[in-house]
Amino acid sequence: MKKFDFAHSQKSWDRYSCFYARTGPFVEFETGELMLDDSRPSPGDRGLWEKYNIFLTATIDKNCPALYHEFDKDFERPIPQAWLKQGGCQYLAVDYERNIAVRVGGGLRSKQDEIAPRFLSSCYWPKEKVMPMGWSSINVAAPNGHFRKIVGPKIREAQAAVAAIVRIDGSLEHQAYHWEVPWEAPTDWVNKSVVEIVADVEEVIAYDIAKHQAHATYDTRVQQLHNFAHLSVKYPRDVLKFDHLFVKPR
Repeated sequence: MKKFDFAHSQKSWDRYSCFYARTGPFVEFETGELMLDDSRPSPGDRGLWEKYNIFLTATIDKNCPALYHEFDKDFERPIPQAWLKQGGCQYLAVDYERNIAVRVGGGLRSKQDEIAPRFLSSCYWPKEKVMPMGWSSINVAAPNGHFRKIVGPKIREAQAAVAAIVRIDGSLEHQAYHWEVPWEAPTDWVNKSVVEIVADVEEVIAYDIAKHQAHATYDTRVQQLHNFAHLSVKYPRDVLKFDHLFVKPR
């Protein structure tokens, strides 16, 4: 963050036992410290805060700045935004004084021990031009090409086998399909044969029906067999965690 003029006209004391003032989702302190007091900034609060030179954003926002790895000094290979949205939206604070992004909220409070215990925030700046402290890592879910290369052919064979099961049992083939949810391939399929993958599919379906007996019917098995046989299977990703990522200077 850049150095700011403390808002003396708006200062309070009680909550933090020191002089502080609020500006939108930020709390600034007379000592020059700054914290973000919102783990999920609303759309109205997301944008550039000129006073601090900090940009609040979310990975689902169209104006979310491109993020780069530390080794990409020339900003040539931005991280695909889809890799940042796997598993849900991430909220970020982009510090244009340091040209870095950190994640706000979404983490444990273990890092609170590193600073004064009174600051229970989602992001903290000790002073100007110092690295901000986010409470969790930015998740980058990169495709696992090795897994796909090994397991992909086996999954396609297993899908063909399950499709054959549906065709052989005439009572299954003509059922109506009400919901279509892709299957997610577990990581242990890398060491399993096609026969074992098909057995896993049947086992998962049987467990799901047993777990939801009050609502499950024969149609549930039919639907899940259809989903595996005819929908694209989701492959696991390599989730890499970063304390911060880089952005291009403004």
